[in-house]
Amino acid sequence: MADELKPKDHAEATAIFRAQLLGPVLCRDLVRGELYPELKELSRLRVRPPGAPRTRRYAVPTLKRWYYAYRRRGLDGLKPRPRKDRGHGRELTKEQRELLCDIRREFPRASAKLILRTVVAEGHIEKDAVKPATVNRLYRETGLDRQTLGVPRQRRRWQAEHPNALWHADVCHGPPLVVGDKKVPLRIHAILDDYSRHIVAIEAFHTEREADMLKLLIKALEPYQPFFVEEPVQCQNVDVLADIARGTFLPIATGERLFTKWGFREVLEKRAASILQPDLCHAGGITEVRLIAGMAEAYYAAVAPHNPMGPISLAAGIQLAASIPNFLCQEQVTLGDGYLKKPFPVENGFIPIPTGPGLGIELDEDALADKIDHDWQNAETYDADDGSVVDW
Repeated sequence: MADELKPKDHAEATAIFRAQLLGPVLCRDLVRGELYPELKELSRLRVRPPGAPRTRRYAVPTLKRWYYAYRRRGLDGLKPRPRKDRGHGRELTKEQRELLCDIRREFPRASAKLILRTVVAEGHIEKDAVKPATVNRLYRETGLDRQTLGVPRQRRRWQAEHPNALWHADVCHGPPLVVGDKKVPLRIHAILDDYSRHIVAIEAFHTEREADMLKLLIKALEPYQPFFVEEPVQCQNVDVLADIARGTFLPIATGERLFTKWGFREVLEKRAASILQPDLCHAGGITEVRLIAGMAEAYYAAVAPHNPMGPISLAAGIQLAASIPNFLCQEQVTLGDGYLKKPFPVENGFIPIPTGPGLGIELDEDALADKIDHDWQNAETYDADDGSVVDW
């Protein structure tokens, strides 16, 4: 009779062990919210599985999986399932085994899963013919496992040189929330620092829009207090720009693609930006941009003229800066070396206002000789898939 009570095999012994470990929760009717604390307590226990040489702990997700397996199938649900890939290693040909070993020798940090995916994609092994566990077993048999090779554990796929050098952003779909009698979606937006693996910012939204992630990104930048945030979205989408501006104390700047005072009126009226960036070469010249600056002054907005052009545009911007009270800063790409007889000097971070006639500059025609009659044009960017024009 005593022999009949003994487990018939290792699988049954394991199932009984798991049932005994889960006994405190299996014999009770738990109410909502009680299961996790109970499993948390069980996860702290050190126990010895059947046939194991030492004790160990089991994580909450493992205990939770066993709990529901028992609820569905009883003791049979707690029996360990046989490996699906057992014996598949024999299906590897000599050439495939040599290829897998050669790849591991060349790339010791690469995981078995990545290596297998690569050789399958290249057609050396049929899809689903073997599992990553089979490849790992091959590496153990041949002394090419990471532990034998002395490869340090690699926890990060990307590595930045220092904190805040690289951030990753992603969205996770959570369970829908019940608001009143309706279900609304839950989207968890988060930003992760590559170097430290710390969560820089996280927030829940009901939508999964680019604007939502931009709000979170700006929130993550707030502790560093950048001078301003330039065009987080296209300047033509003024309503979204205004929504973002309302959610942060950081100044929002826009305007390099807006033209004339009518283009800037909507931005100012909707408080979509507190820094305007008109381009004097595109927005109507000094006279028109002076009017735009006057409109901005009435809304307590600053002006930071856009200029990717050259020293002549810079000279016009400096003259504008001298004539308005709400000038902030001036963009420039060259101070005039190779273009002007007297390039602009910089003194303590400032450029003195030229006092010569007109814009206060004189072109160096000799230096410009090799820049005339060129065939240069702006770079053109097209979508790689359909050839459509894309923004550069």
